[in-house]
Amino acid sequence: MEQSFIYDDVLLSPKQQIPVHTQKEWELSYVICGQGTRFLGEERQPFREGEVILIPPQFPHGWFFDSNSTDENGCIHNITLLFASDLPARLPSVFPEFAQKAAILNTIRVPRKFVGKAAFRITHLLEDMRPLSSAERLPIFLQLLILIAQNTETEASGCRPMNKTLRNAEKFRIFLQM
Repeated sequence: MEQSFIYDDVLLSPKQQIPVHTQKEWELSYVICGQGTRFLGEERQPFREGEVILIPPQFPHGWFFDSNSTDENGCIHNITLLFASDLPARLPSVFPEFAQKAAILNTIRVPRKFVGKAAFRITHLLEDMRPLSSAERLPIFLQLLILIAQNTETEASGCRPMNKTLRNAEKFRIFLQM
């Protein structure tokens, strides 16, 4: 990853499913429009418009969209913010004030779904980032990291990583349902 973070304002056809995968980066996702089934480790759970979830690095996850839940252009819409897996550990070397927040972020091992006021604040910050350049997004990104670290309004999701056999069987089952 060449940047500290990547902001992606995503528009997808509901036919463009995101199969179960892992990645090196943290992922913060906000579903603006759409719903469907999300896989987090071995857990299969519904997701809907307005949800915000933080997925730690290397945690298996996937998104399967309902074709009946789209925007006026027939698209699923979400904002995804990816950031380097080691960024929370590296930030205190530049910003010592961030050390306590980094220590909290480094303890997160399972996805966290944000609820209540925290979800509201995160969604607004992500929306505020939309028209900005990468450099202009930086202070809001740092604000998001602080908010994520200090937040108690979360629910653990997908507590068990998925093994490969279960993941393949679940993908096949979802394919058959479409």
